[in-house]
Amino acid sequence: MDYAFDSTGSYWKVNEAGDLIDDGKISRVADSKGSELYSGTKGLQGTLQEWLGMENAYAALMQPAGFEWDGRQWSKNPGKISNSILKHGLSEEQYDKVQLATCLVNSNNEDYKKVSLMQQMLQDYIKSETIKSQAQVDLFNRAFEFIMLKKDKKKISDNNLPSKANSIPQSTTCLKQRPLEEKYGYPYIAPSFGSLCLATSIINLYILDEGLTEENVEKFMNNAKGIFIKSDGSVISFEKMSQKLSELSDSTQYFDYIYYNPETKTYSDQKKAMTKEEFIKSDYDYGIGAYISIEDDIKLSKHQLKIKHYELIKRNPFTEYNPGIKDYQLYEIYPVKKYDRK
Repeated sequence: MDYAFDSTGSYWKVNEAGDLIDDGKISRVADSKGSELYSGTKGLQGTLQEWLGMENAYAALMQPAGFEWDGRQWSKNPGKISNSILKHGLSEEQYDKVQLATCLVNSNNEDYKKVSLMQQMLQDYIKSETIKSQAQVDLFNRAFEFIMLKKDKKKISDNNLPSKANSIPQSTTCLKQRPLEEKYGYPYIAPSFGSLCLATSIINLYILDEGLTEENVEKFMNNAKGIFIKSDGSVISFEKMSQKLSELSDSTQYFDYIYYNPETKTYSDQKKAMTKEEFIKSDYDYGIGAYISIEDDIKLSKHQLKIKHYELIKRNPFTEYNPGIKDYQLYEIYPVKKYDRK
């Protein structure tokens, strides 16, 4: 569903606290001093998406802030998206863009001083013209991206310096589903406001256990749609996706759910499910957690509940990966084990 066509009341301003305020004027974005950063005709949601370079500002920012759309207009408009929601819903680069618009960010940091100076020069140039064309706005955005790229390169260089603290290798750093959804074009609102939760969990399983590299994750995702992952983000086959990631990890084994029942010595169509307590007491290293809404009664039978989120879980120490699940509660865990890849 697209909520971007209502262009009334679409003036966004970043205040000094880093919140986004809707002042109900026109489709544009201004910093805390009133200088224009973006101007267009995309409406309340579309203006944010164009300025920040994101796919669904409604699901990521506006709905959590209390905005509601009735199909024709904004039926509920609290007029504000708080900084905490922005921090949770945006990528690091997108959040930096909002922070810079406060005109107060890290005033003692030399990198940000340089950014703020360039930002002000570009804003003054735009304000001096009587016609604010999209080309001028693009000039500001490209300059911003260039400066942020240099800042990111410096950050990477700093991270490569020797450190007394034990650093985590990149190959063991878990991925978050939001950046994957945005990068590879998967919807963020289906199903249950997050489409790649299971796929991200499987990828993280191989990052943690087999050292799957970022290069091979990209190689997999570039060719995954329609083969391993549906266009809505759901996994076509856990087993086949897992086997491909095992191949990219140069492993002779792959992870899959457990369908064998040792008590009856038979295989079942239903994968093994465990409670959190049972999983912690088991010998399995990893499992896929199934989550229901925080408002659901966990005592209801399984057919009365709807699984809304999946994420990777490690047994010892008990760790839930791919964070951002404050709206969900753990219902059950599907343990996984390694099988020989033929």
